Amino acid sequence: MDDRIRKSTGSDSRADSARETVLGRLATGDMYSSVGDHAQALSTYLGVWHRASSDLVLSIARRVAYCQSHLGRHSEVVAFLAPILADHTEPELLDNDERVELGRCLTELGNAHFALGQLAEAQEAGLASLSCLRHGPSEHLGTAENLLGGIVLHGGEIDLARTHFRSALRYFRSAGDVTNLAFAYNNLGHVHKRGCEWQRALEHYQAAYYLLATEGEFQDRSALHHNLGIALLMVGRFSEAREQLDAALRSAAELGNSARAFRSHLAMVRWYREIGDLKSAGAELSRCRSGLTDAVGKRERFLLSLAEAHLQVQQGEHEFVRGRLEELRNEAGSVSPGMVVETQLLHAEIALDESSWDEAVGLIDEARRTSRERKDREQENRARCLEMRLLFGLGRVEQAEKVFEEQLGRTSIHGERPREAQLRFHRAQAAMSSGDSKVAFAQFESARELWQRMGFPQRAESIELGSIRCLIESGRMAEAAARFEAIRDRVAQMAPRVVAESQAIAERLEAHLLAEPELGIDGARVLRRLEEIFSWDAQPSEMVRASVILLAEALRAEGAILGRVPLDPQAALDVVTSVSMGRLGGRRSVEADVLGLTDTTVARTFELSSEGERIGALAVPARIHGVPHLFYLERRTGDRRRFGRVELDYATVLAEQIARSVPRTSPEPVQDEATAMEALRHGIYVADIITQDPQMLGILDLVRRVSASDLSVLLQGETGTGKKLVAQAIHRISPRRDRPLVTVDCAALPDTLLESELFGHRKGAFTGAMSDRIGLLEEANGGTIFLDEIDKAGLAVQRRFLHMLDSGEIRPVGDTGYRSLDVRVVCATSCPDLRTEVEEGRFIKDLYYRLNDIAIQIPALRERPEDILLLTECFLDRFAQELGRAIREVSPTFHDAIRNHDWPGNVRELEKAVRRAVTLAEDDSVLGPEHLPRAVLEAETVGDSSGSLKDQLEAMEKDILLQALRRNRWNKSRTANELGLSRKGLKGKLERFQLDRRRSR
Repeated sequence: MDDRIRKSTGSDSRADSARETVLGRLATGDMYSSVGDHAQALSTYLGVWHRASSDLVLSIARRVAYCQSHLGRHSEVVAFLAPILADHTEPELLDNDERVELGRCLTELGNAHFALGQLAEAQEAGLASLSCLRHGPSEHLGTAENLLGGIVLHGGEIDLARTHFRSALRYFRSAGDVTNLAFAYNNLGHVHKRGCEWQRALEHYQAAYYLLATEGEFQDRSALHHNLGIALLMVGRFSEAREQLDAALRSAAELGNSARAFRSHLAMVRWYREIGDLKSAGAELSRCRSGLTDAVGKRERFLLSLAEAHLQVQQGEHEFVRGRLEELRNEAGSVSPGMVVETQLLHAEIALDESSWDEAVGLIDEARRTSRERKDREQENRARCLEMRLLFGLGRVEQAEKVFEEQLGRTSIHGERPREAQLRFHRAQAAMSSGDSKVAFAQFESARELWQRMGFPQRAESIELGSIRCLIESGRMAEAAARFEAIRDRVAQMAPRVVAESQAIAERLEAHLLAEPELGIDGARVLRRLEEIFSWDAQPSEMVRASVILLAEALRAEGAILGRVPLDPQAALDVVTSVSMGRLGGRRSVEADVLGLTDTTVARTFELSSEGERIGALAVPARIHGVPHLFYLERRTGDRRRFGRVELDYATVLAEQIARSVPRTSPEPVQDEATAMEALRHGIYVADIITQDPQMLGILDLVRRVSASDLSVLLQGETGTGKKLVAQAIHRISPRRDRPLVTVDCAALPDTLLESELFGHRKGAFTGAMSDRIGLLEEANGGTIFLDEIDKAGLAVQRRFLHMLDSGEIRPVGDTGYRSLDVRVVCATSCPDLRTEVEEGRFIKDLYYRLNDIAIQIPALRERPEDILLLTECFLDRFAQELGRAIREVSPTFHDAIRNHDWPGNVRELEKAVRRAVTLAEDDSVLGPEHLPRAVLEAETVGDSSGSLKDQLEAMEKDILLQALRRNRWNKSRTANELGLSRKGLKGKLERFQLDRRRSR
């Protein structure tokens, strides 16, 4: 008996010892897993797998599957878990701990199926997991919700996906699970990404990144770097996108995750293609091919084939790609409907490039239908862009213009600068095809400037070739030649299509030079002399006069004038400076027969006399700091010939060089302060503020008086009233005008980013701070900083900013020392009453009084009725010129509609309405109210006195409600307080009058 007891005790002791060993090894594996070394963790778990007791089987299986998944070995996860889970088909027989482990295993199985594109199996596993985890810890429920959210998002059910991810967020937050909370934010970023809301997606990805960085937890940092890289790429922040994609590749390599590394290589291919570096894109594709392993799924393999096809299309190899389309279609069909759409979009692009309109129609319609069903806004937008190209190709210009404006609006809302540049490029190509070189030139230039601002001059220069073609078609050969020579060597190294376009341009220019007589001007000497003039330590007016004399001498003219074009089309040009043009008091007509002045609508006169009969005249328009001017030259003696086309081209180039060189040192570039204020009273101001309203003129006079001081200025007014322009005016006439004016939109950035952007940071201050970076306040040192929507800054940023105002010094994030600053502060807010924000604790009281040295209230446009038609005429002129429209007449009913609208969006809304009207109008047509947006036309019914007394009172009550809502930016609590209503009473009135924010826009 004693022997049996001793044997039993010994057996139990050995079992306990073996269990302790297994648990110890599991703890070691967990440690490896927690630091991201999943390969070592997997090896450790498998080492104890065959020694595990039955109660540890599910726990170890879940750990093994987790590591395999993070190593991209999803097929192994399915093969490993399937037989284990087959033995546990009755969860109700398990105790609570085992049921939780079963649920977690099912979540890992679902994740693996999802990664392999097996959505039905993934959803089945996810729902079973949720059932097992109902009574377990909340963080495990969160992982199941995350899985189900990903599955339904993939199927296009965006709202349901958002619900799952928010549930996950709630579970993780209550459990204090920061790591998984970060991934829930990451998944909500995917929801916004699916809706093309790239800025919102970026905010969520950054929130996920900072959460993990704060906790020091970064197991799957490769995925987050990848997501950040894609979002930054879509908004045109290419250098930051490259940093994130490089980080994703490094992280994937460190973790041995070949599947993640493959995806990041594919994203890098896209990065190179976007910036036009096709050679590097090809090299990156080769690295993708060499990195193919069994861990790379079917979807990623198809994306590789698709990327290769897109690159070949960019390289002009359409015929080769056409031969692969059937193979790509079959491969896409076995992956997902989304990949079928990708193939259709590629096929449609080829058809459009080859002008195969009938072939493109069906492909684009099918792609639009499927992407709309799947609620994939990104694919739908791309299909719409192709539809725009198709409509232009078919000659259906009005429909195409509507699609163009719609898509342009969306890119603006979501900050998609690369797609905006692409849209403008295709619009320019369409205009070139129809012979409208003026519109084409404007769109090519806009696309070029966008790429320049995004930091890629190479892509900008390839687009500049389009601008040069427009100049050639317009006969501006000298300017075309000058711009071509500046980029010729660099574009010769670009893609074959760019090189071919460059060679065609070179041939056109050479043929022109052979056909035209020699001008006989030493261009290099003239440009050196011009550079010398504008380096003088002299008044701008002296430099401008000397440059006009140089222009006259170079072109052997006997008289020259530089005049400013007034707003009134009947008024004479204001003479800025004249050379050998006689005394003031006579007239000199500048009409359509003058060389270079092809549009009779800009026929003008100068108020001066000449000293002889002219035999030839030349006029060149130019803009000096945004203000239209005209350079005029004439010849009078009989032995001089008339000006020729070559001389016009040369004068155009030189005049534009002069216009660019005039220094911006006063409100008007070539006038003194008294003259500038006189011009201001007549309705124009250098900072692009156009007004004849006494209240606005008083504000501008106040601007002149406060500009010389360093007092802080607070600008208050509704959105769209021109607060930014007033800030620019303050800077431009201040002693700081030669130093930077830096603008910051506080509403556009979350607090953590705003703090880093304003104050800068030191290398290593936080994860992702790869180098020292000076802040925007430091960039503005010596100049002015304009903080728009200052009330949107968080309290932490407000406190640091208050310290800077009080002490004149800042401390970058992560630094230990302070730096002195000398900066003028101008702030703006569209908040109806900033004092309310102070009282409610959302704005620091001391900061409010510190900023409030000078407070300027900018009136809404409805309070400036004198300006409405003045601004309308200005916008009509500008957009007619930009869009190449000749408006024959503006109907009185158009003006009536403009006057009757209350313009809740102020000048910005008016500008967009006029732009839309000019866009929709035909050439040589009458502009009528039918060209205006519906919201403007609906305003005409407000105040109608017809109907019963009850109807009139209800209309009045509705209007009062609507105005109060707009003043309070649709904040219902504030509106109710203002009107003396309860919140419930206000809600009843809103329902009664059917008022909501979307309808009121």
